[in-house]
Amino acid sequence: MKWGLHLKFWILLTLIVLLSVPALVSVQSGLDRVSREVEMTRSVFGDDMTEHIVGRAKAVYKTAFVDTGFIADLNKTHLSQDDVRKAHAMSGALNHFSALTNSYFGSMVINLYGMMIRLFIIGHWLVYVAPFVVACVVDGYMTRAKKLAEFAYQNPSAFSLSAHVLLWIVFFPVMYLIAPLPVTPLFMPLWALVMALPVVVMLANSQRIFGS
Repeated sequence: MKWGLHLKFWILLTLIVLLSVPALVSVQSGLDRVSREVEMTRSVFGDDMTEHIVGRAKAVYKTAFVDTGFIADLNKTHLSQDDVRKAHAMSGALNHFSALTNSYFGSMVINLYGMMIRLFIIGHWLVYVAPFVVACVVDGYMTRAKKLAEFAYQNPSAFSLSAHVLLWIVFFPVMYLIAPLPVTPLFMPLWALVMALPVVVMLANSQRIFGS
């Protein structure tokens, strides 16, 4: 299985989305998306847990991007109203470019904050999802051990298909982090349920060298 190739693909795709989304999504749309997701989180986890998640996201965001000076450096690229008026006096095209630049970096900042919230939503779900995933792995290994003991047929086609499907599914949380649209906080348990079958089938049909 070409895990390295898939990893490079997802890293490249993540960078492309991170850099292109701010150019396609306005600042207001980004704010609306984050606000909508916070309300969706509140409906799933309740007020206390939502405030805890948002509070931790704000703290990490401040430490990672504000205290390090990243946001301050980013704000240096933001054109003031005086700069915009000068640009307009020089050229209408420059005025349009300045508006696009301000919108791009403003949207990027909002996306980074939204990613922090989603990251802590994932962290919250891991406590519940991890035991389920471990159970799927154990079930797959037990089924494999039973097949080996009974000299039952281990389907290489089922192994190959499930392994390739798993290669895609396992990276879905990365896309969840950077998706420009509102996504339900129930994504993680749904992701675990979708991943369960390929995990069990792959392990159950793996050859003796795998995990022996």
